[in-house]
Amino acid sequence: MSDFVFLYPAAFLLFWLLPLMGIAVVLFIGHRNRVRNLYGLPPRSFRCRAVSAAETVCLSVTLVLSIMALSGPAWEKKRQPVEAEGRDVVFLVDVSQSMLARDLNPNRLIQAQTAIKDTVDLLEGDRAALVAFAGSAVVMSPLTTDYRFLRSAVDELSVNSVDRGGTLLGDALRKTMQFIFPDSEASDGYRDIILITDGEDQGSFPVQAAEEAGRKGVRLICIGLGDENTGTRVPVTDPSGTERFLMYRGKEVWSRLDSETLRRMAAATPGGKYVNISRGSFDLASIYRDLIGGAQQRRFDAGDYEDYRNEYRLFLFPALVAAFAALFLRRFG
Repeated sequence: MSDFVFLYPAAFLLFWLLPLMGIAVVLFIGHRNRVRNLYGLPPRSFRCRAVSAAETVCLSVTLVLSIMALSGPAWEKKRQPVEAEGRDVVFLVDVSQSMLARDLNPNRLIQAQTAIKDTVDLLEGDRAALVAFAGSAVVMSPLTTDYRFLRSAVDELSVNSVDRGGTLLGDALRKTMQFIFPDSEASDGYRDIILITDGEDQGSFPVQAAEEAGRKGVRLICIGLGDENTGTRVPVTDPSGTERFLMYRGKEVWSRLDSETLRRMAAATPGGKYVNISRGSFDLASIYRDLIGGAQQRRFDAGDYEDYRNEYRLFLFPALVAAFAALFLRRFG
């Protein structure tokens, strides 16, 4: 059985008119009686006679049914599949501690978050997903056209999004292919992964992972953040709230961009692209518009559309009958 719904439930607030109407009738009758008693007038001296019980019932029914009609009574007629055109895009974001480096203001990770949200504002039909990674990878959002949910997932990105430190680029890419693109068996050319990272890897064979993605028709756009020459220290906050720089074996850690690995990863996929962002800010929205926004699109199932039909007539017609009945009683009753 179809679900019965009201399209405009705020109309039910009008039911407050019922007690107000009753109060108005009582006040009117009381005022009329006081005036008649004050001047000693007979009842028929009033041209306006009292409202009969039958008229009151008809007027009340008219009001109730009219409010029901205004509330938009409806039921689900059917579900219709909806198709959309676009591409599948995954934002694969490094959330390791090195992304806290401040060579990009205020740091690499916040720059990445801002850039992704700016890009989401450009999405028109593309399905997008978000994956965070460091020593492991977590799907923060599956492929979706619910861009509000996607933006909220981006806001939640932090170095605590994954439970394992380090940076394993290859494993992150393999997990993305496994969970986001599990059906990628042929080169369809409609899928992109935007990898945002400083490129540092700890032996996870990222180029081989990129080659496998490329064989399945997935394009890789690598955004390398940070300085590839001198590098940058990584600020961290200890339990006491004091800020210091990340240390490893008694030495300060300097995070350097591994651009060579990212270039090789991008080159391993069809149409892959590498972009180096060493300082300042970067415009991922423009990169998306140039490389993805105008690329070939495909049709895909965007879910079901619930088709509701407003059946206000079921209440409006009886309301009109009750109103005419009240007029008839007023005239001939």
